[in-house]
Amino acid sequence: MTLTTPPEQPTHRSPRHIPAPKRREPAPAAAFGWRWVFPFVLVALAGVVYLLAVTGARAVLDTSGGRTIEPVTDPALPGYEVLVEPTEVLLLASVDESDTLVGVTVLVPTAGQQGGTIITAEPTLAVAPDDGTEPFRFVDVYAAEGLDGLATRMGQLLRVGATSTAVLDPGGMELLLDPLGGLTVDLPDALVVAGSGDTLETIYPSGELDLEPDEVPEVFAHVNPGESPVNRIGRQVDIWDAWLDALADGGEVPELEIPITDTLAAMQGGTVVQERLPFHVRDIPMDDGSTVEFLVVDNAAAQDLALRVVPFPVGADGVPRVPVRLLNATSSLTLEQVVTEFGTQLVAADSRVVVIGNADPMARQTSEILTTEAGLPDAERLAAVLGIEEIVMTSRHPTVAALTVIVGEDLVG
Repeated sequence: MTLTTPPEQPTHRSPRHIPAPKRREPAPAAAFGWRWVFPFVLVALAGVVYLLAVTGARAVLDTSGGRTIEPVTDPALPGYEVLVEPTEVLLLASVDESDTLVGVTVLVPTAGQQGGTIITAEPTLAVAPDDGTEPFRFVDVYAAEGLDGLATRMGQLLRVGATSTAVLDPGGMELLLDPLGGLTVDLPDALVVAGSGDTLETIYPSGELDLEPDEVPEVFAHVNPGESPVNRIGRQVDIWDAWLDALADGGEVPELEIPITDTLAAMQGGTVVQERLPFHVRDIPMDDGSTVEFLVVDNAAAQDLALRVVPFPVGADGVPRVPVRLLNATSSLTLEQVVTEFGTQLVAADSRVVVIGNADPMARQTSEILTTEAGLPDAERLAAVLGIEEIVMTSRHPTVAALTVIVGEDLVG
């Protein structure tokens, strides 16, 4: 690896419980500069193509000796740069009337279009952290530390931070479902409770049911006596499917100033992929010779899933992400291809791509990383990940990012 220092050049110039009673107020008109329209950036991570609408970003202006340089707005030209907004991630903690955690859901709208991904996790899942710290269960973390603690642990597990968090109680779910008049859900098994003696009493039969808004939270939270919590995950997935189908059929999202309404509106009418947080079933031997079944999260698979559906993540508590400016300096790859291939590697290496664009000039043979002295350790780490030999020290690096990765022809192929 070569470390060079070029000669100095002239300087170129929120968590709360749902429901929230406030109604949505119209936003003020945007200033003229914020209404510039930039091309969508197509980003494909692990074979999934994402259309990124960079909203509110402006072309990067530079000055030299009091002379303003016009912004480059063509994504194919040298010098084009655009800010990248982080992928929206909503962590939703669903609770019952006693404030016990009954559902953990991660909702990720697809940027720039309708649809997205929903990841459902069973609250009783156990997590054995990679750093060897004490194992925990989501339900216990929420009981002891609340939503903030749950968000911290989930962020450390997935290595992806949430941009918003919320608690959904039965009253809040009922309020959100009221405009839809309820949901039609197909239950594969009857829901039962313990009756007198050894009998079981059916509260909801199996089959297709038309549930009233106040009945949905009960079905969402229920676990039959002796039933594996895995079955609850299946019912929750079915409820989310029915909810989104009802919205796609013309249902309305209440106009409330709470995170989930914006997320549901963003997903409404598009293709939503349902995922379950990956886990293993592990039998733990007991002293009496019996075994106890534990559901344990598959950490590696969970992190792979998160990085696949969250192309531009923010950091989480204890999992900081280095902000990176990623520039294409090749003549053989498009900007989209560079972001797809090398952005994926950077994100997997605990970075966050905050600016994408083209170097000026392009058609460079050698890749390099530009950094200040403070960013040198991260530059060396990422250089090893990407296979870049050249690190260039500079005192004039843009403050929006800690370092710049310039992809040249030597990394192609």
